[in-house]
Amino acid sequence: MPNIKYSIALLLFAVAATALPLTDSTPQLQRTDANAVWSPDSSQIAFDSWRDGDGEIYTAPADGNTPVRLTHQPGYDWAPVWSPDGSRIAFISQRDGNDEIYVMQADGSRPMRLTHRPGRDWQPAWSPNGAHIAFMGQDKHNNWDIFVVASDGSWATTVQLTHHSGRDGLPVWSPDGSRIAFVSQRDGDFEIYVMQADGSNPMRLTHRAGIDAYPSWSADGTEIIFTAMEQDGPEYISIPAGISKAANQAAPRAHYAELYDGQR
Repeated sequence: MPNIKYSIALLLFAVAATALPLTDSTPQLQRTDANAVWSPDSSQIAFDSWRDGDGEIYTAPADGNTPVRLTHQPGYDWAPVWSPDGSRIAFISQRDGNDEIYVMQADGSRPMRLTHRPGRDWQPAWSPNGAHIAFMGQDKHNNWDIFVVASDGSWATTVQLTHHSGRDGLPVWSPDGSRIAFVSQRDGDFEIYVMQADGSNPMRLTHRAGIDAYPSWSADGTEIIFTAMEQDGPEYISIPAGISKAANQAAPRAHYAELYDGQR
């Protein structure tokens, strides 16, 4: 069934966010609201919405009442992601004509553009310490790779972590920030991989015939759960993360310093 498989593959490289289910009884939240995510302390919800005629980022208290609009620029702002400490929100914006990664304070102030690449940049993922944001970026050949950037804008450019003709995307940091799990098509099918936070030592973890996607780390970093796309619906499978935690204590910033040659 190539058409179904191709459709699922396209969905894998759309922005994935933990959606808050909306019902008719959800106070003041509308059907045009999407990509809702909880703040780290579960006191607020960030989401994007077309309720004011343009795609913008909003926050609301946990009960959904009195949403506050955070962005006020022409162009679609979407897919908010809270920083680990809840003080900032990363998001994707088309305000400058291309899908780029931005970050702002949780109240919407001080928006800052982090990426300046010619292709689309999607799926921002905060490192556990909030210092870096990994994301998936598109090139002119419609290939996708994984990049990283400093969340405070202090790097002059982004660092490319994967360099492969197969599509790489959906990055997720390990709890200690030493590794990144991701999805890759480099071996012909969508599989779960893990690599060091500097992009070294990529390791394939799954060897299934179906499509594997949306990896998520266990709290101790020893296991990864992922979604296995099956003909009769998705299944959720847990696998060992592949590398012992004791062997991955090097600080990601030290790796980036070598990659970046001190130009930050």
